[in-house]
Amino acid sequence: MWRGSAWFSSPRGSGIFNVYDRKEDMAISISMRANDGRVVRGEITARVMLAFGVNIIKVGDFAAQEHVDLYAAVDQMRQIYEQRDITLRGVDRRIISNAQAGSYTILNSEDEFRDLLEDWSVPNDFVDVYVVQQFSWSTFNGFAGDIPGPAAKGGRRDGIAGDKTGFTDASGTSRLDVTTLAQLIGHEIGHYLGLQHLENTNNLMRRNTGNRGPNLDYDQYRTMFPHGFMVYQ
Repeated sequence: MWRGSAWFSSPRGSGIFNVYDRKEDMAISISMRANDGRVVRGEITARVMLAFGVNIIKVGDFAAQEHVDLYAAVDQMRQIYEQRDITLRGVDRRIISNAQAGSYTILNSEDEFRDLLEDWSVPNDFVDVYVVQQFSWSTFNGFAGDIPGPAAKGGRRDGIAGDKTGFTDASGTSRLDVTTLAQLIGHEIGHYLGLQHLENTNNLMRRNTGNRGPNLDYDQYRTMFPHGFMVYQ
């Protein structure tokens, strides 16, 4: 077995100058010849890892296990995006108590959803993710401010919201459905970063919560990377 390291450069004037700055893929072919004449060849694709941040904002009171389940869902959502070379640059944890939230704990209309975004925007360059006690309008269990959402904070399009997916388990403990919530948050963030619905099998952006899966394809990656909240990791 041979081990070693190699460094690559892209000097000005070369065919690959500024490839990474343009967030383009770069194929690297490697060929090695052994002393006995054998040749080993391989090719890898080098790609920039991108990242965005999220403000996870609990709207209303969460039980202790619900809090644990929520951040397990956030971590699972992160893993979904990392399969497509996008990670989280940070997770900011916030809470709007029952007393502060008032009617926002249960969202009954799009107007109320947009009032929540406008009243509680976090002044940073992360995506605001409001996790409410319940969605109670139409058949929605999540909603995004826009497709894509703005890369500026404040206003009625700044953020996403999702139902916390709460239930009571056999022991009487208040829980959240981790996998469903991970995909719900990831789906609405996908909209915020520019993705439309896509009905491919197991895709994160399928309309129906019960039918979607954890997959994002390469074209979706290319759609998301120009968003203003994306940075090089």
